[in-house]
Formats: sequence, C-alpha cells, structure tokens
Amino acid sequence: METIEKIAATGKAVSMLKEFIESGDISEGERLPEDKELAKKINVGVSIVREALFILQALGYVEIKRGQGIFLAKMDKDVSEYAAEWFSGHFVQMSDYMEARRAIETAAVKLAVNRARQSEIEQLEQIHKIFERAVEDNDIVALVESDKAFHQTIVKAAHNKVFNLLNYTLERGFEKYRIEAFSIQKNHLYSLVPHRNIINAIKNRDADKAQKAMIDHLDITHSHLSSSQSEV
Repeated sequence: METIEKIAATGKAVSMLKEFIESGDISEGERLPEDKELAKKINVGVSIVREALFILQALGYVEIKRGQGIFLAKMDKDVSEYAAEWFSGHFVQMSDYMEARRAIETAAVKLAVNRARQSEIEQLEQIHKIFERAVEDNDIVALVESDKAFHQTIVKAAHNKVFNLLNYTLERGFEKYRIEAFSIQKNHLYSLVPHRNIINAIKNRDADKAQKAMIDHLDITHSHLSSSQSEV
C-alpha cells in the first residue's frame, strides 16, 4: 500500500540522513547538500527527503533556512529536552490545533463509519500494527508517520472533499507538533488503546461509539500534553 510504503521510506531516509549527519564529515553550523543531492545520495525521492529533513529539523538535528539552505544544528540538548522547551513556547498554538482537530475528526469519523470501504478499514489495521511496533521500538519516525497516516485515512474514509481539504491544511501546520509530542516517550502509550477503539467502532459500523472514541482520544491527548507543558 502506498501509505505503508511511505512510512517505511521516510523512516529509512531519516536513519540514513542521521548517519550522514553523525559521520563527522559535516561540522555544526555547516551547510548540508541540497535536498536533490541528498535524495540522490541515499537513493530515494526528493519528496521523501524533504519529509525526513522536516522531521530532523523538528528533532533538532538540522536547521532549514529559507533561501539559504540546510544547516547542521548545534546538538547541545537531547531530544526530550528540546521537545519540552518547544511545548513551553508553542502551547497556545498547539491548543488551537487540538480544537480544530476535534471539530474535523469527530465529524469525519462519524461519516467514515458509513462510508469507509473495506480496503480503508484494512489499511487502518495495517497502520495500527506499524504504530504498535513503533511503540515497542521507541521509533519516533514510525510513530509520527503512522499516527499521521491513521488520522488521514479516517478523514479520507469520510469521502468528503471539503474535510479532506481542511485536514490537509491543518496537517501541514500540525506536523511539527506531532513530532514534538512523540519525542516525549510517555506520550506513545496514550494512542494505542484509543486507536484500537476507533478501528473497532468503524468495523462495527457504530457511529456513536466511533465519535465518542475519537473525542476521548483527542481530549485525553490534549490533557496529557497540557500536563507535560505545565511541568516544564
């Protein structure tokens, strides 16, 4: 499946780029090759490299300066510290995203109960299996990509073009938040059971349970992230 393949390709690209960054051939603050050259270097598509670079930037490995290029960041903080500081400075913005997600995704999942094709339900199952493995392995890239794919697949399964457009716009801004969220290890477990509850409700064509499961999932996530932010 295209979504599953993208998760694997992005994870591989992040790993290979991290190896390149940590090889010692590039110093902190030094400019990296352009994305097209990096794509050729690790033998993947440019779009996958750009996705991987976005993740590496959010994790503090690189800094992307518009019009100037990609630079190796100063690695003076570990990932969890970097993530906690990001939440401290961006929590109002994150709260706005969570409210928007709640509005869009609770409506979309209710439609998906009646409109989801069997192939889309099977895709949700496959994505959830990847997510489960990523939790076990503490694989941040796979967590980010599979969580994003899970929620995108539900919105697509609603088969509403306006929801798709709104969700696409929301996801572009929300992506950095998702990366930072999964950089804090205790956040990994908050999605496991809720994702399974959502899938089961869709499979059983139970719109009320699906909507409640989505509301509970997003509200619990918001609550835990609020607690994380207040502890900084």
